[in-house]
Amino acid sequence: MALWQRGKWFWADFSVNGLRYRVPLKDSRSRRIPADEGHREMAARAEEREIQKAERGQVAPQKERFGRLPLTEAADAYLASRRLELAPSSMVEETDLAARLKEYFKVKRLSAIKTENVLAYREWRASNKVGPALINMEVGCLRRILKRAKLWNVVGADIKPLKEPESIGRALTFEEKTRLFKTAAQKPEWETAYLAATLAVSTTARGCELRALQWRNVDFIGRTLEIPKSKTAAGVRIVPLTPEAYDALLKLHRRAQEFGTVDPSHYVLAAFRPKFELEHDEAGKLTPKGMSLAQFDPTRPVGS
Repeated sequence: MALWQRGKWFWADFSVNGLRYRVPLKDSRSRRIPADEGHREMAARAEEREIQKAERGQVAPQKERFGRLPLTEAADAYLASRRLELAPSSMVEETDLAARLKEYFKVKRLSAIKTENVLAYREWRASNKVGPALINMEVGCLRRILKRAKLWNVVGADIKPLKEPESIGRALTFEEKTRLFKTAAQKPEWETAYLAATLAVSTTARGCELRALQWRNVDFIGRTLEIPKSKTAAGVRIVPLTPEAYDALLKLHRRAQEFGTVDPSHYVLAAFRPKFELEHDEAGKLTPKGMSLAQFDPTRPVGS
């Protein structure tokens, strides 16, 4: 342990569990302690407090450089470290959450982010009509970034999640459902999403279940669909096909046949990139002339 003078103020230099700490010393009212003999005893007591905080993990060690980064850089480094840990869809979600944090905190250093800054961020998001569930998710992303810098214990002790509404929403009425699907069917570039939504509504299949479907799971003769992969073992099931679901699968099968043989191991919702041809209509406005599929890969499911 050592007290040392840096400019006009006392600092402490000590080690805990092999980690070195250098911190400015402050009194009980968070005021810097002047580096003179009259304040040396006060500085010694403040040093003891800092050592206790370091033992509780509430102070970042000197060698922890991540906490010194601006949030924009820290968020990018954090996201890069998660690429091998998260599924592609989860990575997209985490990137979107971090984007809002970067927009607000910009070049503010992680070590400078305090409890009041996080609370102010929540107020800012709420003023933009963002719901509590999304705000909690964004603060959760900030928590994960600050945890990597070993700073969340200092910031988040007094931050509680916002209360989220308990309502689970409601089902679409028949009129709403009809209008939604009629609109979605009008644009060729929406075809995959439209057909996937039709299957979801008609079979109760989740998104992950639809992406896992292969043609071996479709029985056109018996008009059934096998759900081979689910979040739980109980989710694996055989679903009878409604006329709407049968028609959607038939359209997907015909589209796949345009690219060659359809094998049982090929995915129903295969990965591809749509390519559109445009032309000018009578009013001179560019409109889609047709659509072709580029880079069609039936051995991989669609990304999202």
